Amino acid sequence: MKRFDKRQTEVIILLLACDKNLSSQDIATALGLSSKTIQREIKLINDNLTTVGIEIISKRSKGFYIHPEDKDKFRNLLFEEKFQTQVIPDMQEGRIEWLLDRFAYLMLENAEIDLATLTEELFVSLTTLKKDLVLVKKQLGKNHLSLEKFSNKGLKISGSEVDIRTFIRERLFKNGEYLSTNFSFSKLGKDTELETNIGIILHKYDVYMSDIGFMNFILHLQILIERDRYVSRDSQVLSKIQIDQSSSEYRCALAVLKYMIKTLEVTLPENEVMNIYIHLTTQKRLQIMTEQQERSDEYRVMINETLAEINQIYHYNFTNDTLLIEGLWVHLFSAIKRLKFQMKIENNLLEEIQMQYPFEMQLAQLLAKKMKQMLLVDIPMAEIGFLALHFCGANERRTLRVNSEKLKVVLVCSTGLGTSILLKSKITAKFSTRIQIQEILSYHDLVKFDFSETDLIISTIVLDEHYPIPWLYVSSIVGDRDIALIETFLQEEEASKITDLLSEQCFITQIKGVTNRFEAISHIGEKLVATGQIDASCLTALLHRERLGTTEIGNLVAIPHCMDEDILYPKLAIGILEKPIHWKYQDVQIIVLFFMDTKNKVFLQSVFQDLYAQLSKPKVVENMIRQQDYSYFKKLFTQGE
Repeated sequence: MKRFDKRQTEVIILLLACDKNLSSQDIATALGLSSKTIQREIKLINDNLTTVGIEIISKRSKGFYIHPEDKDKFRNLLFEEKFQTQVIPDMQEGRIEWLLDRFAYLMLENAEIDLATLTEELFVSLTTLKKDLVLVKKQLGKNHLSLEKFSNKGLKISGSEVDIRTFIRERLFKNGEYLSTNFSFSKLGKDTELETNIGIILHKYDVYMSDIGFMNFILHLQILIERDRYVSRDSQVLSKIQIDQSSSEYRCALAVLKYMIKTLEVTLPENEVMNIYIHLTTQKRLQIMTEQQERSDEYRVMINETLAEINQIYHYNFTNDTLLIEGLWVHLFSAIKRLKFQMKIENNLLEEIQMQYPFEMQLAQLLAKKMKQMLLVDIPMAEIGFLALHFCGANERRTLRVNSEKLKVVLVCSTGLGTSILLKSKITAKFSTRIQIQEILSYHDLVKFDFSETDLIISTIVLDEHYPIPWLYVSSIVGDRDIALIETFLQEEEASKITDLLSEQCFITQIKGVTNRFEAISHIGEKLVATGQIDASCLTALLHRERLGTTEIGNLVAIPHCMDEDILYPKLAIGILEKPIHWKYQDVQIIVLFFMDTKNKVFLQSVFQDLYAQLSKPKVVENMIRQQDYSYFKKLFTQGE
């Protein structure tokens, strides 16, 4: 079996991560390739797998998928021990990652490696390798480590034991080798008995952690044993740490150390208890212990000030979301402990969070900025990613509230009770998710009715008076024609949210010569200013808003927006670039500029939702880029895709 290249590996990983069929175009859009390239790569993958007995399955008109029973086999192929892997890094970025992992594995045995061996393993020249090692050293420096030459034996990582162990755990956990059934340590392997007994000890001392946290802890213990065969714990670092010997974490750490020494028949210095203690104190507890009240208040101030800032910048009001506030409050206790002990947290979801939830990442970055101001600590991106998940949940709850709003309707019926009940029953049966019937009125009652909380009148008699809201005439028995009439009204009502904001003058295509997001926004904005669609202050506000945080939403789309109570005429402008540009986290080719006043927040939210509903579809984005047609874009919000 031949080795997979990077592109083929990305295709397999994408299919492994998805529980539904993906078309070649779906995969192409996600990886920034053409549909034909994807089809060719999948054929090469399957040709390569004939001796293994698994394949990527193709169904006509349904797309590609991996059979659930084969997913573990695919994972085993991808996550074999790193240096017997089927993936050969062919670009410098890939080689840097490979080298970092290689040196991490070597440190499990405190071993060196010479340049000749590395050039053979990577199939590169000595000159190329030396250039790569310059970047490797730079990356190691971020972990307070260096790459040193030891006599004639070769290169090896050098640094404090704390930083070395953290680096090893980081690399193993990040790349998934620890989760692979093929990965094992020389002494412990994938010992389920170890995991079971450690779990019992944690439970005994009321120390709780998530599944990911537990796997991280087991990995931490295994690295501890491997490294202690060669090096003692850095006593200077440990002596600076204050230990609460009465805490359940410390007593638990003692019990874990004694268990490992006795049961696993290993020799470990007693000061390793501090290493275990540090790790336990940074794990999130299910129940937060009593903290000093002033610290609790400080965290709440940070959260409340951040939510107020979010409301001011984005006009998203989360200040009354108690679930969000309490979730962030609990998270901060654990996060601050991790930062205090300078322990890194792994976030294998970070890249996915950045791609799928860029808006929520912006909100989390505002909180991180506030934490830095008040606590004088830098918040790592992995931690920001976990904070973003709290905002994802809050946004979901907020979206559900907006979606639950139905069109409020009064029925006017001039006949008897039976007819009015039939009228209500038929409309409710057909439109229960979209219409809320407030009352059934007679014609005479209608004159006195307060319409301030009503959107529509549906009447069995023709109304000749002027009313402040629309009305529809239907027959008493509500036939198919009447149902179609109501449906048409609802579609027009829903479509008007977007179409009222569109004009062909604001649809700009074939944009060339821009290299970054600010140039792209300026290019489109200047054209709008020149044609009188917006004034210069709106463009300034757009650029200011973008500097606060990226507005990309994924799928090659960004929605820069300007929201101000002084905007008199809400407007959408669409710009399509000739070629994608890198925004902040991913590529963007379609840019939707959104100008909206903040007084009508329900309208504003519904427009955002309608835009996202269409522009999150790969097929829609592909058609927009290919057709570059205003009428197609407008039809998306009148007829759908």
